[in-house]
Amino acid sequence: MTSPVHVVELSKPIFQGGKFIRRLRLRVPTEADLREAQEFDGTVGERGLYHLARLCNVSPRALVKASDDDLEALQAAYERVA
Repeated sequence: MTSPVHVVELSKPIFQGGKFIRRLRLRVPTEADLREAQEFDGTVGERGLYHLARLCNVSPRALVKASDDDLEALQAAYERVA
């Protein structure tokens, strides 16, 4: 059985691994995801960004380049799936 995902269409693509990403697939977090996010060494904001990036299978370096509106949409989607 596959985990439910929520797709977030980006208003502006982000670049990772030599390609542009126009949509992010946000999966439901597991207990391991939550624990790893808690152990991440950084600010609360950095920890949140790391956690969202992990759930979308992109690097935090790529995700940080998303627009504020796209990050807000991603956060809203997270609140629906978590």
